[in-house]
Amino acid sequence: MKKILPLLFLILFACKKEPADSDNDGVIDAEDQCPELVGLAQYQGCPAYTLTVNVNPSEGGSVSPSSGEHKHGTSVSLTATPAGEYLFENWSGDASGNTASVSVSMMGNKTVTANFIKKKYPLTIEIDGEGSVDETVIQPGLATDYNSGTIVELTANPKEFWKFVKWEGDLTGEVNPSQITMDGPKNVKVVFQLKDSDGDGVTDDTDQCPDTPEGKVINDKGCMLNYWSLAVKSEDIPEGGYFQPYAFDREGRTIYLYQGDQKKIISYNIDSREFNQLNTSGLPGQRGGSIIYNPSKDVLQVWGIGTDNAYEGNKGGGNFSQIGNGSNDGQKYSSNNLYNGSTKNPTVMHGYGYWYFKNYAFELKNGSWVQVKENSNEQPYKRYTHMYPNSDYTKAYIIDGNGNKSGNQFDSSCDTGGLPWATDTGIRCWLRDIWEVDLSNWTFKQILPMDSDFGVTGNFGYDYEGDTFFSFGGFIPPEVRNQTTLKREQTLRIFNPSTDDDWKVVEQEGDIPPGLGNLNRDKPTGIISYYDEKHKRFILCSRDGIWEFQIGDN
Repeated sequence: MKKILPLLFLILFACKKEPADSDNDGVIDAEDQCPELVGLAQYQGCPAYTLTVNVNPSEGGSVSPSSGEHKHGTSVSLTATPAGEYLFENWSGDASGNTASVSVSMMGNKTVTANFIKKKYPLTIEIDGEGSVDETVIQPGLATDYNSGTIVELTANPKEFWKFVKWEGDLTGEVNPSQITMDGPKNVKVVFQLKDSDGDGVTDDTDQCPDTPEGKVINDKGCMLNYWSLAVKSEDIPEGGYFQPYAFDREGRTIYLYQGDQKKIISYNIDSREFNQLNTSGLPGQRGGSIIYNPSKDVLQVWGIGTDNAYEGNKGGGNFSQIGNGSNDGQKYSSNNLYNGSTKNPTVMHGYGYWYFKNYAFELKNGSWVQVKENSNEQPYKRYTHMYPNSDYTKAYIIDGNGNKSGNQFDSSCDTGGLPWATDTGIRCWLRDIWEVDLSNWTFKQILPMDSDFGVTGNFGYDYEGDTFFSFGGFIPPEVRNQTTLKREQTLRIFNPSTDDDWKVVEQEGDIPPGLGNLNRDKPTGIISYYDEKHKRFILCSRDGIWEFQIGDN
């Protein structure tokens, strides 16, 4: 019996089964939570997976928990925490959503990225006055709402007549441009003020005379009452700058002086008071010559005396090419050169030659000079004179002159209603009248008679906006017909056909120019005078200097 018991135990032990381990991971099925997956004993037979956590950008924030190993099937809760100037944007990779917390089920290796963006702050600009502000990013950022830390440069741009004064709010000071760092919402106020360039108390938007000398009495338009000043001294005028002939570009505010024999065109800007010699080629190069500005083509057109051809070129310089042939009259000098706004053609009228005055007119049509007005003995009399166009160049005004009805300088009778001769022997009569010429049909209307009260051979201008004529200097013809007795005037007169019967004298202050005329050969013969409607001033130019008369109340 004793021998049977050990044998029985041996048989029973041999027949006993080992515990099942289906996945052969060393963890019996009874204890294996993942019996179908090869796992690890510390995870109860379940495998472990790696959770990789990234932060974009690296300085944008942090994620808790960070990268690590997690048991199969585990739900890992991740929380994204932004850094100071950043905001959480979203999850990417093996997680999605835009909330800061997310759960990741560890059913395999997972890679998750927390994306952050910089905070964005609005920049609000308030404008006091009239102008604008340019925003320029100095350090990377986006416009309108800026990433935190973006440096924005603000540039204040005042409108015409306004000036930048200062910044207020979250940006202060008087520096322009100025920079601001977007570390929060910003409110900036830019302050503009109307300019008063000459400090006379009248802002530039209403100041018709923005360069009034300090301390002068002004009207409500900022203009001195009838004041002369020397704008350019004679030594600052270019050598050879004879102010005749000339063309005037109203829009460009520029006079063009033509020196035909020198093949030279000099420009003078009446606002900046600067001279400039144009770089040109192809000019004909004859003595005297004529020049006009053609506003319809925005070009300069030149021709010589009598028989010369016509040329055209850019007002900024360059090559001048021929546009016209032939002759209008080989015996005509010192004619009036006009742009005809009705026909858009260059036009000449009046002049003299070989002891005869003329009153006919020619236009340059299709490359040839065509006579458009006969050399008539009817009024207005043949003469050497001044002419000024109206606003659209469709009319012109004849002012002043010396001549007579027949045109013969040695005619035995002046035949001008008793007006005096220039000399004891005749030669020419002094014609002190004003005529309006309709350039569309060459009809004439007399505005003032030939014995009007102003100085002959003076300097004239026409305000086409105010329909007012200006006259300075010259002389009043004396009873004794002798040039040696002529006394030059320094008188300024104005005439408005709507309100005046004749010329009236204007009071003058300041540096009154000498009473220059074009009679005495020892005086400069080239004189330009005109009215600047923009700044309400009468301008007189000669080789002795350029004077400006600021118009006050008249």
